[in-house]
Amino acid sequence: MFSKLKLYFYKLIKLLWVLPFIALSFFLGIWSWNLYLIDYNSDLISIGLTIAIFAVNFSFLEYQFSPYRALLESITQVQIITSGLLLLLAISPLIVLVINSSLVAPIALIMIPLIACASILLTKVSRYESNPIVMLNRTCSKKKINNFLERYSQDIDNHLQEIKRLELSQEGNIPEYEWSEKVLPHFHKDDPFNILASLGSLAIENSDLHTLFKYGYL
Repeated sequence: MFSKLKLYFYKLIKLLWVLPFIALSFFLGIWSWNLYLIDYNSDLISIGLTIAIFAVNFSFLEYQFSPYRALLESITQVQIITSGLLLLLAISPLIVLVINSSLVAPIALIMIPLIACASILLTKVSRYESNPIVMLNRTCSKKKINNFLERYSQDIDNHLQEIKRLELSQEGNIPEYEWSEKVLPHFHKDDPFNILASLGSLAIENSDLHTLFKYGYL
């Protein structure tokens, strides 16, 4: 019980860095709400959009330059959703512009610290999604391995039955080229053993074995 409370406490401490951004956003909103700042609308909108666009681009670069990029099929849904929410925050002043132009500047000032905060979170999401330990936990868990072995065993049985039905060569009349012929198992994209081997190879190639040692995988 105490260990769980300690874990939750550490997680709460890690989130405290968000508070200054929220406080700054709140302060800017109160300070600017009754000020005439229409002349700065375009500048303030541009600041938010620029921060968001750079943040999204840098988050994609996290994937591109990840040592384990070969195991990443595509950008994850979490990354896409987080990027979309960040861009939505950035264009919110444009939506307000259609409703009331005098509110654009206060809304933009409120959003700028929140966009900066969300940009940092987006970077953390990118690093988390490209973390080799996260990949291992998702693809090589005990449940995933057991499910794969069940499907793989059934697939091999079905494949052998199909080959037997072909009857390419009768017994005693086997061509020489079939003497050493072996039936190769089907390839499975979600094969946890193949993923584990590839990840280990990439860890060695990038001198990153300490990560696997740290979490007890080696």
